[in-house]
Amino acid sequence: MFHRTVSVVFFAVAAALVVVGCGSSEPIGRISGTVTHNGQPVEAGIISFYNAESGRVGQAELQPGGIYEIDTVKGGLEPGQYQVSVMPPTETRTDSSTGETTHETKEVSNIPQQYRDPRTSGLSAQVDQGSNKFDFALEG
Repeated sequence: MFHRTVSVVFFAVAAALVVVGCGSSEPIGRISGTVTHNGQPVEAGIISFYNAESGRVGQAELQPGGIYEIDTVKGGLEPGQYQVSVMPPTETRTDSSTGETTHETKEVSNIPQQYRDPRTSGLSAQVDQGSNKFDFALEG
């Protein structure tokens, strides 16, 4: 009986160490917020965070109310300075005669052209470890 108890305890401790060892040691910033245009929520499109130093990108689809939350495999983005852009949604079309599928950017008026490129948007965010909330107000 003693050997069985020792074996069960050993297995439990070993399993706990494996689980602890599987966690990421890199700090992560969880990102959420809202996007508005002239005070109204932008409810369709994609917001992108781009870190020019590391080349890393995080994206999220805009939801009703203009809400977004960036979720990556790691659970968020690494801390750092990010350039931000907002792209209109895309439409998928299939040509009925050829069967060819294309993805086209939908024309919308609530995401002005300047915000569609991180180099011209003027939007940026300093992502820190833990929870980060960034609200972006597009104008024009």
